[in-house]
Amino acid sequence: MYKIFFNDRVLSICNNWQQCSQGLNAINYKVTKKNEIKSIIEQFQQNSAMQELCLCVDDIEDTMNEFVSLFSFVEAAGGVVCNNNDEWLLIYRHEHWDLPKGVVESGETILETALREVKEECGIDKLILCGFIASTYHTYEKNDNIILKKTHWYSMKYTGVTLPVPQKEEGITEVRWVSREALPEYLPRMFPSVKEVIQGTR
Repeated sequence: MYKIFFNDRVLSICNNWQQCSQGLNAINYKVTKKNEIKSIIEQFQQNSAMQELCLCVDDIEDTMNEFVSLFSFVEAAGGVVCNNNDEWLLIYRHEHWDLPKGVVESGETILETALREVKEECGIDKLILCGFIASTYHTYEKNDNIILKKTHWYSMKYTGVTLPVPQKEEGITEVRWVSREALPEYLPRMFPSVKEVIQGTR
């Protein structure tokens, strides 16, 4: 199953009705023709009252490839970082609490991107890569273009003692270590895709 976030709204693609959302405001739709995908997505984008749409398809990978082809696509990577006190590293950017992440640069592996972005955005090193968590998809607008971003998330352990420093040129105004118990207080001010990563990791 794929979930693509459009700000606070979500479009899901699955191949089993049981995976479709049971939410009160969810719309579940069976796609029978491949050429329907483009018009369905356009309708979803234009109708902000449609909060949750789940498309049930026969070939989930083929449908997702079709979906991706309709947007400008970029890949990114980031980290869910914990320290020796079981505190989680959060950044504050664009009035949201977030996780450090950034776009994969030319000649760079996804793992290298994840580590580099944490180091650059938070001013820390001595990071141990622990493993892959998940990939998320979300859209945003840039220069009148709708961008689809796929972000690969990795768990990391910070073993250093240096205090994190926000990378202000990237719009980050604060970096904070947050205890596991206090994380729920920050969730309402997170983007839905980031919130899902946090909740799935906890």
